[in-house]
Amino acid sequence: MACCPRIDFGAYVVGYYQLLFTFPVALVAMIGTGAAGAAWVRHRTCLPLNATG
Repeated sequence: MACCPRIDFGAYVVGYYQLLFTFPVALVAMIGTGAAGAAWVRHRTCLPLNATG
């Protein structure tokens, strides 16, 4: 059982890099979702430019 700290260190490193990968992906997903939601709301509430003439 003396060999286990290396496994724990490996799990810590994998978890750390997973956090470094997950955070930017989540940030981009949140920005993209916000932009898509804003475009959807604008599409539903604003008249097209060619319908105002």
